[in-house]
Amino acid sequence: MLTPHSAVGPYATIYQIWSSGAVPGAGSDIPLWILGFLGGAIVVGLWTYGYKIMTNLGNRITLISPSRGFSMELGSAITIIMATRFGTSLTPPTLSSQYQGFANSV
Repeated sequence: MLTPHSAVGPYATIYQIWSSGAVPGAGSDIPLWILGFLGGAIVVGLWTYGYKIMTNLGNRITLISPSRGFSMELGSAITIIMATRFGTSLTPPTLSSQYQGFANSV
């Protein structure tokens, strides 16, 4: 499952190594100020340049109408809800290993 830790984890690890001099173990706590700071950085980045990026990525690859956008959002929401109900992870390494297992079984 995707969590804020998967996006913030590398920065928190670097900070913890810098501050304590030791490599943190699995499940170590992330300071709230790091979550807030990096969440704010994402918001500022999307606020200042996000529209331009979305215009280039969205409309140059495929035309996104309101009905298509709704369908894409609904499909991704259903996918995340079903993966959560089945206890499946949606991270790329897990998906590739699940695909490889399926391909080997065929």
